[in-house]
Amino acid sequence: MVLITIPVVPLTADAYKPYGQVIRAYENDSNKPEDIKVTPANGGTAQKFHKLSFLESSYPPTAGATTGISVYRCQPLENIQDGVTTLTTLERHSYTSQSFIPMGTSSDGDLSIRSNGFLVVVALNGPDDRPDLETLRAFLASTAQGVSYNCGVWRTFNSPP
Repeated sequence: MVLITIPVVPLTADAYKPYGQVIRAYENDSNKPEDIKVTPANGGTAQKFHKLSFLESSYPPTAGATTGISVYRCQPLENIQDGVTTLTTLERHSYTSQSFIPMGTSSDGDLSIRSNGFLVVVALNGPDDRPDLETLRAFLASTAQGVSYNCGVWRTFNSPP
């Protein structure tokens, strides 16, 4: 087993771009990425943040598979000691993008607090069709952010020890 220690950095659209898209609404136009289009919607009672993520599918025609949206109820990491956790598994979806969007709120209602967020660990696919560990990155997403993984991007989840 290879042990690699990587820093956890705040999730931003620019830093995450090689792996996918950040899904979020921005508080104002000055703190959104330049390529995000925002227009009024619903008679001026809402703002639309256009095309933050794309559903992507490249299943072969004979696969008999479809792309859809599912909901998971995830458990928080439990094996954190001194700010460190061990992640043991990387997986990917070769033929579809995959998105994770928090559907709850923090206990005090402040969705910008990163300590109430989730860990996003990703790696690009290497030339040997395995994770390229040189591209392994860890991001801390706030509860106001979601992520979409591009097709073939490796991601981790914390499996039981």
